[in-house]
Amino acid sequence: MVSCVPFSNSSPSSWGFKVGDLGGGFGTKVAIYPEDVLVVYPAKKLKVPIKWTATRTEEFQASVHSRDHMNIAELACDPEGRILALSVKTLANTGAYLTNPALLIPLGLMSKVITSVYEIPSIYLETQCVLTNTAPIGAYRGAGRPEGIYPMERLIDMTAREMGIDPVIMRKKNLIRIEQLPYTTPVGEIYDSGIFLRCLNRLLS
Repeated sequence: MVSCVPFSNSSPSSWGFKVGDLGGGFGTKVAIYPEDVLVVYPAKKLKVPIKWTATRTEEFQASVHSRDHMNIAELACDPEGRILALSVKTLANTGAYLTNPALLIPLGLMSKVITSVYEIPSIYLETQCVLTNTAPIGAYRGAGRPEGIYPMERLIDMTAREMGIDPVIMRKKNLIRIEQLPYTTPVGEIYDSGIFLRCLNRLLS
């Protein structure tokens, strides 16, 4: 809420904001909404505390949404199903206007985790944003990770089916191994720890 203070031409120390106790949904709170800014003006003009509460419907319609990506993705594999390269082209809807986390979260973090927990030597990644007439986009429930992890896992399932390989076996062949850590992904992220095979085996059991 301190980000609203500059619109009032006053010092942040002269303002106080009170929000009821609640947990979760931190991503939707990152964005600055018009109502947050508008409530500052009457508070300053009238010199009284101003309370504004959105209805559940208003909150759902006006707060940030997420996950509106269209992906064209391809895997290059050897005959045994080991991944050689990944190509991803993403068209991302950012809504009717940009919020402050609109590009950083859904696209920035998506780009960092797109290879998931797999050893992928090479990647081509292209992202394009479009403004539309929908709700604005921002951080929401996982904040950029599902946008990257879901298409990767879906791609492995589809590739395994096309090659006639058990998708579990294909995953095991391509998981980053403990002895490879610390591991640098093709987008420059460093994994300093992880027991991915053990996690998969535990899930299967």
